[in-house]
Amino acid sequence: MQAKNILVVDDDVSNTDIVKLILESHGHRVSVSYSGKDAMQKVVQVRPDLAVLDVKMPDVDGYAVCKFIKGHPALSPVKVILLTSQDLEKNVRNAEEAGADAFLEKPCSVEKLIETVNRLLALRPA
Repeated sequence: MQAKNILVVDDDVSNTDIVKLILESHGHRVSVSYSGKDAMQKVVQVRPDLAVLDVKMPDVDGYAVCKFIKGHPALSPVKVILLTSQDLEKNVRNAEEAGADAFLEKPCSVEKLIETVNRLLALRPA
């Protein structure tokens, strides 16, 4: 399996670190950001294959970051997974409107995260 570049964004450092470790243990190169505003700069610099975005962040939320990515011609191919632990039905609708490729509820199992990443990046398990 070819390693992919993934950006993980969450204002909760422990959540970010856990997702980073999981993805790295599956062979991916992972960059992190702890705010939506920083994520919008980092996604332009890093040009990841996929971004995993927390919805609820204090400065710029995950929906806005997703819209930024999907609305930018050079970034629109970046796959986006949105994560949240709140009001699932409303958030699924908002994720679709923002252009997200997938939506996962926190807490998310390792298996579900990896299956979603692999599906979006069209990777076959090793």
